[in-house]
This record gives sequence, structure tokens and C-alpha cells, in this order.
Amino acid sequence: MSSLFIRAITGTGIYAVPDTDAELTTATNGIATIVSGVAGLSYARLLGWVESNSDTPATRTFSANIDAFTYNGDENPDAAEVAALTTAIEVALEADPDISSVQVIEVNSWLNDLYWLWQLTGNALHPRTTSHDVVVGGSSIVDGEIFRVAGKTRIEGLVNIGSSTTWITEDGSNNLSFTDSVSGTKTLAQLVAGQVTYKSYGFTSRGIGAGTHYVGGFYSALPAAAFLTQASPSITYGTANIAYGAHAFIVAGGAGTVVGGGTVALRISGTSITDAGVRTILDTETIVADITTLSTDDYVESPKKWLGTITFELIVTGGSPSSYSLNCNYGLCKYDDFGNRNYTLTDIEVVGEGGGNDSSFEIVLLHHRVTGWTYDVAAFEPGSLPPISSMEDDYSTEDDIANNTPFAYKRAGLSESINGVGDEGHIIKIVMGATNSVQFMNAHIGVQF
Repeated sequence: MSSLFIRAITGTGIYAVPDTDAELTTATNGIATIVSGVAGLSYARLLGWVESNSDTPATRTFSANIDAFTYNGDENPDAAEVAALTTAIEVALEADPDISSVQVIEVNSWLNDLYWLWQLTGNALHPRTTSHDVVVGGSSIVDGEIFRVAGKTRIEGLVNIGSSTTWITEDGSNNLSFTDSVSGTKTLAQLVAGQVTYKSYGFTSRGIGAGTHYVGGFYSALPAAAFLTQASPSITYGTANIAYGAHAFIVAGGAGTVVGGGTVALRISGTSITDAGVRTILDTETIVADITTLSTDDYVESPKKWLGTITFELIVTGGSPSSYSLNCNYGLCKYDDFGNRNYTLTDIEVVGEGGGNDSSFEIVLLHHRVTGWTYDVAAFEPGSLPPISSMEDDYSTEDDIANNTPFAYKRAGLSESINGVGDEGHIIKIVMGATNSVQFMNAHIGVQF
């Protein structure tokens, strides 16, 4: 697709530089009417706005942009077509008695995508203009600067011809509201409400054995509990140099004991890594300040993430206890939280092909959180949380997979709220009763923010 930038339309009457919403709408509608009469030209939308240049003295002018146009059916016209089109538009515009001149008409081609004058980068909307500033609520912003609202005035220049007229305004709480002739006024949160975002994960069991596997994260723990005492206060977990990038956790077997007065804490030590890529060797983190405050089945997770081998260790932080102890399951966990965002999980859809016969196959969607954990002295299973959905539960008898046979599992209409800003997320658990039983599998998760 291509975009036409009509710069500095000058004139009188309705084409004098607009100063109000009504004047801007009238001028933009006038340009749209004239341009629509150019033979061979069709387009998705036409925008009109007021901009100021950086000349001395600075001047305000009226400009317009035609987005996603085709000329004689061509989305990306060649040089000859561009010359003919721009000349035709200029002649049509200057034929109007109230338009005295048009400074320049630029054509931009945007291959493999739509070209829009307004560009979204992250959460910021800014103009693609290369040499002019744009007036926003009476105050100009420089090229590349974040699109912003000045005070509580309307933005000069977001008039959308072809679908509806749209304005962006700011309320007293510095929240942007969007107003158009179809939907009325809505906040950004209201506009995005109901929009579902999807994330996909791939899985294959080729080369790995039967058992429990995960996508979207993982749990890793030993079945046997640790028995930490003053005589044996530490235990290690993990393999050196392995890129776990995961949180350490424990599930308490009950309250820790401290005899003789004092305070004993549980500390993690090893090499940590942050989401910003900062690696710290010989790092430590206390995850339980007082082991006597724990209860059976309490889940505690380290805020930090760890690499390689880590150590769980009881340390005396106050007094001189004669003895102390703590029983707990322990391990590592990683879960998807959509970049530490709160969201509602709405859908899961899995499609794959069997690589072998498996009558014990299971897919479970889990809500990772601090509740729902169960301590076990010898047979601890991480992630044995109450499922959001389970293929085995839903399909009942017909939950087997077979060699060279497709399979699928879908649940829609879910409404699981997940506190991704906190220590929550989701994980998909895959249980195989036979080696190599999944040739390939794709899992898709839908969420609303």
C-alpha cells in the first residue's frame, strides 16, 4: 500500500488555517470531496490536521494525508504513475477558488504492509512526518517525540474521513478518551476490553521419554523432601551451568522449629539473573525470615531467578538457638505471565499428531499461584495444582492418542483471572504414558488484559 502526504494547503474561506474543531472538520471534508473526484484514485482514509514548521518565523499550515491508496488498481504505483497522480491531485485542489497553493505532494510506498501516517511504537502514538512538527492542543511537538495531549484540549488533526470522525481528549486524571461518531466516548481500557491476545507454544516428544513435561514454563523438583537441621543446614539443587532462569521455591512440611531462643531464616544462594539480563554470582536472597511462621503446605517462591546450581540453607539471624529444623519440598519453577501483566485467561487450543500409542496421555492448563500446593515427604509432584482445564476430565474415555493420528483439545469461554504483576502465571502440563507418543503439538493460549 501507499500513502499520499499533501503538505501546506493554503487558501481562504474554509481553507484558511483551521482554529476550531468545526473548521478542521469542514476543511478536511472539503479536501476529501475534491480528492475523491480524481480519476483512478481510491483510498482507505483521509486525515486532515494543523501543523507548524520550524522555520523562522514559524508558520501554521493545514495539511492532509491519504492512507492506503491505490491508483488505477495499483497499490505501489511506479514513477510515471506517481507523477500523473500527484499532478492530477494538485490540479484538482488548486481548481477550487478558495485554495491558492499546495506546497508539495509526497508519495510513500510501504511494501508488505499498510502505510499509516500515524505510527504506534510500544504504547506511544507519534507522527511519521520527517520534517515538520505537529500541533497538539495548541503546542507543537518535535519529530519523533511522543504524541501527547497538552492540557485538556482536543488534538488538532485526527479527523478520519471514510468511517467516522475521531478525537482524542484527556480527562482530569490524565487518561486519554477516544470519541467517534459510531462508538461515542471510550477510554483506552474500554476500547481494548474484549480483545483477545494469543500466544503459541510448540512441543514434540521425539527423543524424550514418558513422564511429565511442560510448555509455557516448567516445574522441576525432587520427589523426596529435604530435612534441614543445625547439623545439616543446607541442600543444593540444579546442575552447574544450566540455563534455568527460574524462581526457587519450597513447599513447607509444617512450621520450622527453633530451640533455645533466636531466629532462623531460609536463604537461597547462587548465581541470579534479572529480566534486564544482569547476572550476579555469589548472590543471596532470604525467602523466609522466620521458619517458625510457616504452616503445612505453605508455598514460598524467590522473587529472584537463578542459574545453575543453587543452595537452600538455614541461617541464624538472631540469638543463639541450640537446635533448629525445617522439612520442605524444594525446586525451581518458570511460568508465563505475559511480561508481568495482569490478565484473564480465556482460551486454550491444542492441535497435534501422535507419534505412538498412548492411553495415559493428558493435557492440563495450570494457574501458577501460591495456593493449592501439597507437601509430600517422599512423592512430591510439583504443579499438582487444581487445573483450569484438563483434557482427561473433559474427554473422559476418549482421551487416548495413537501413532500417525491427529488429536486436538480446546476449551473456550474460560475466565481465569491471573495476577501476573504478582507471582502468578500459567503453565501447560503434558503427561505421556509412552515414549515418543507426540510427533508434534502446538498449543495456543488466549488472554484478555
